Amino acid sequence: MENIKIGGKKLGTGCEVFVIAEIGSNHDGDFGKALAMIDAAAEAGADAVKFQSFSGDGLVNPEELPEARELLERIKTPARWLPELKARCEGRGVVFISTPFEMSAVDDLEGVGVEAYKIASGDVTYLPLVARVAETGKPILMSVGACSPDEIERAVAAIKDKGNARIILLQCVPLYPAETADAGVAAMVALCGEFGVHTGYSDHTMGEAAALAAAANGAVAYERHFTLNRGDEGPDHSFAIQPEELADLIKKMKAVTAAMGVARKVVSEKEMAIRHLMRRGVYAAVDIPAGTPIEMRMLKFVRPQKGAGPEDIEKIVGRRTITEIRKNRPVDIENIT
Repeated sequence: MENIKIGGKKLGTGCEVFVIAEIGSNHDGDFGKALAMIDAAAEAGADAVKFQSFSGDGLVNPEELPEARELLERIKTPARWLPELKARCEGRGVVFISTPFEMSAVDDLEGVGVEAYKIASGDVTYLPLVARVAETGKPILMSVGACSPDEIERAVAAIKDKGNARIILLQCVPLYPAETADAGVAAMVALCGEFGVHTGYSDHTMGEAAALAAAANGAVAYERHFTLNRGDEGPDHSFAIQPEELADLIKKMKAVTAAMGVARKVVSEKEMAIRHLMRRGVYAAVDIPAGTPIEMRMLKFVRPQKGAGPEDIEKIVGRRTITEIRKNRPVDIENIT
């Protein structure tokens, strides 16, 4: 799979995990707080921040969920904020992303040049919205919490049908919070194999285990709800990560990724520099005069390796020395004939 570029940052094989601080609606309808959260996420080391673009009427039926509609209207991210939010992100060196929950939100986000889109788990089956986002040609991070393989397959097909193959599926468990035992990080690996796209993890757990497991299992992107204070009122604060915690977690995820290395066995330059110290060389166990046929009893195999090694024994035994080899001196294949 080819790597995906989002706002100048590469995602994929050999890259560090792309960390998204999900601000969502945790600004609580306060524009100043939204800006402060961008700053805090940037200082913590996040690669991107993500907002949510919705309206109460565009997301819920007011007759069925009147209280939810009222709450959503109070904590939404107004379209008029978008230019300044994106500008603040650019100024702080983080990528601006948002999740559109309605068609008009895609138009608003295209208007400010959003770098990438997120599709929420609940909208994987909302194929008209999925297709509309795909038409933009922008990279798409799609959470697949509570989605069956068939539902994911249809959404992926809807994106690819629009000529967009820049897809990252995010394993997700839509419980708030989710228990670590329910995190299901291994499903991320299965999604990669089944759908042939990059995968990552959208984390609703409270600890670090799922994040570190995701990093160790090749997540190209990691998303976590973000707050300045878990004690703030609002629907998403209580299970969100705070700035100092996010900074610490990012350091640990980078360490895990570095420790994993590449998915093939290679001998590094540092290993090459010291491996002769741990390997056995072929040495003379006794003085061996010039012209002497070498016998096994004349040799010993000890560290460090200088010249020939045990793997060269068939090139040594039975052949004659050209010059004398003193006891405890290495056997040089060029000194035998």
